[in-house]
Amino acid sequence: MRRHHGQSIATGEQIEGGRTPVATGEKSVRDREREAAQYREAAELTLDQLQWAINYLYRIRKPTLAAWLGRNREHILAELRSIAQQGP
Repeated sequence: MRRHHGQSIATGEQIEGGRTPVATGEKSVRDREREAAQYREAAELTLDQLQWAINYLYRIRKPTLAAWLGRNREHILAELRSIAQQGP
């Protein structure tokens, strides 16, 4: 496919100033929101896995280690809440 100056290779759409978002490293607001949602989901899943590990450590009678990890998990949650309150 032959492209004209200012057109995206993939779609042929006209981009302001003849630049493509990919070529300039720019991301649309929608792309940034989607990426943030993916990171948020990954963080939540990781914290769920950490909680599972903490519960397991209590079950196998390792309360000191479980408590230590629990405090760290709570600290991480507090930091995430603080960041979320600050907004973009």
